[in-house]
Amino acid sequence: MLWIAWSSVSHDWRRYLPVMISVGVSGILMIMQLSLMFGAFRNASAPITMSDATFWVGPAGSTSLEDSPGLTDAQSSLLWLIPEIERMEPYAPIIGDLRLPDEPDGDEFGVGHWVQIIGTPSTPDGILYSKMLPAKMRAALAEPGATILDTAFAAKIGVGIGDHVVINSKTARIVGILDGLKGVLAVPVITSQATARSFTGSESAPVRFMLVKLGEDVPPVALDRLWSGFIEHPDLTFWMEDELIASSMVSWMASGLGAVFVSSVGIALVVTLLIVSQSFAGAVAASIREYAALRAYGLSFGRLQRLVVAQGGIVGIAAIAVTAVVAGLLISYLREQNVSAVLSPSLIVGSAVALTAVVLFSNLIALRRLRRADPAALLR
Repeated sequence: MLWIAWSSVSHDWRRYLPVMISVGVSGILMIMQLSLMFGAFRNASAPITMSDATFWVGPAGSTSLEDSPGLTDAQSSLLWLIPEIERMEPYAPIIGDLRLPDEPDGDEFGVGHWVQIIGTPSTPDGILYSKMLPAKMRAALAEPGATILDTAFAAKIGVGIGDHVVINSKTARIVGILDGLKGVLAVPVITSQATARSFTGSESAPVRFMLVKLGEDVPPVALDRLWSGFIEHPDLTFWMEDELIASSMVSWMASGLGAVFVSSVGIALVVTLLIVSQSFAGAVAASIREYAALRAYGLSFGRLQRLVVAQGGIVGIAAIAVTAVVAGLLISYLREQNVSAVLSPSLIVGSAVALTAVVLFSNLIALRRLRRADPAALLR
């Protein structure tokens, strides 16, 4: 049956070309949208994944890095009562305005570039971005006004290490450039905590979360008991890294930007289903005389159905293979242009499964035409 299906598809490949094109184009669009969506979320969750915190603490009811109303001094002070805590570090980002020294007026709205100022200690025991910041670059933050920018953002505005920028009307010097800092809406700018306070013009910024690091000698039994007590605490929400990432992703996908990405992927699948089903229906209709001949030779309708499904599978696999190659090349090009995109084997496999399901479902719709493959059609 597979050999017959392969021979039919290879002999009449032009008949199935519209199907392959529709599946390929839809697959490329879906993989690109998913890659950009996960790339955007990877940047948004970088403070979590690139930090070495045992757990994160936020106010009760917080669900992600962005929706935290902030910890009060009373809530933060509760953490100091836990003897197992070795050190803590606040996560208190502030939106600021960055512009070049020779562009004091910014854009037409009087704004240069929206940035997210994030302060972290310049000492080696800093928790925030500890997996990303090299020791020398972190130590360089001790210089007043020292900042670290994202590679893509620095290239966009045309600055490098040693250059000066203006943040909230205060001069800052770039001491480091890193990949992976680019955010979704605002670009993170890493500074020391003292420099961050000088940029914001206040003694302290609202603390959205507290990064907590426990001592290395805390036994697992004590950690489990401690964690059980955290869960029942009424004023604070305690998050392990994977839990905060999952919750932030759900919250982000429910937001406006995340909803656009998810909706676009769903629309791509629906459009693919409509186009592919019509293409398959046309291919089956064009082969109706061949199918009628097979029925005349005694092939049962059930075997004829399996033949059409096999033909659809061969066409779908060929289209998906081409889709993966083309999407990989496009994403590689985007990465060279400093566009954040994620292409993982699980993403490709998931997209292939979704496209295969669409192809098979479209094939089942096209199978309805086979009932017209009556041997009497040969006499028409």
